[in-house]
Amino acid sequence: MDIATNILPSCAVVQPAGTLDRRTAPELEAALQALTGQGHSRIVLDLSRVGEMSSAGLRVIISSAKLLRSERTAGDLRLAAPSERVVQVLELAGLLPVLKVYPTDEQAIASFAELPPAGKRA
Repeated sequence: MDIATNILPSCAVVQPAGTLDRRTAPELEAALQALTGQGHSRIVLDLSRVGEMSSAGLRVIISSAKLLRSERTAGDLRLAAPSERVVQVLELAGLLPVLKVYPTDEQAIASFAELPPAGKRA
């Protein structure tokens, strides 16, 4: 799996490419954990280049969102530009109401730009 990362002033953008399954999910999980370990608490996961996603991919998304939303981290995970197929997987898993999903990465990035700096929210 190819994973591109772009660090912006308001958040980090992670763009995996390929199939997100039990074979590739650990790579994405490691990339997200590395960013969190470096102090990045606001992450946009751009899914525009992910064609298929299994339950292993869902697990990485859920665990990353939980970690980023914890009191210790006080951040969030936003999903951007998922394909119709990935949206179906999220919907079947009942995650659409729980996760913040945006049609484009620009909209997901902008949603972070509107917030105060991490750790300073009321």
